[in-house]
Amino acid sequence: PAPAPKKEAGTTTSETAAATEDKSTQAKGSAAGASAKVQHIFLTSPPGLGKTTLVQKLVKKLKEEECQGEEYDPEIVGFYTEEVRDANGQRQGFDLVRLGGGPSYLPSRVGFARIGDDPPKIGKYSIDLGAFEANIIPAI
Repeated sequence: PAPAPKKEAGTTTSETAAATEDKSTQAKGSAAGASAKVQHIFLTSPPGLGKTTLVQKLVKKLKEEECQGEEYDPEIVGFYTEEVRDANGQRQGFDLVRLGGGPSYLPSRVGFARIGDDPPKIGKYSIDLGAFEANIIPAI
């Protein structure tokens, strides 16, 4: 049997990206002994328009399909960013949320960007590259 195709979801600092694999290409590639072709979809838009929500719903739908016993059994691997808000609803930064992949001891959620002055910065956010390198790179 062919190995299970992988589904990936990930982000850059201000973008959410979902990588999907074409089911028909996977099936044809496996049957012919060729490697699968992975297609990536990158989502970008101004804040608050639903990029993260779309990735979360896509992951939920894929997991539902997986539970229904279909031939297509994706392994969901990757990450997305999720807003962190204070008690007043003001955005304070972003966390990285891991979707499988990598060693099991890695946390599923880690701080990534917070309002601050320490470099490196993107806009008003100080970025924790160490958190990304330690917790997300091994997962993807």
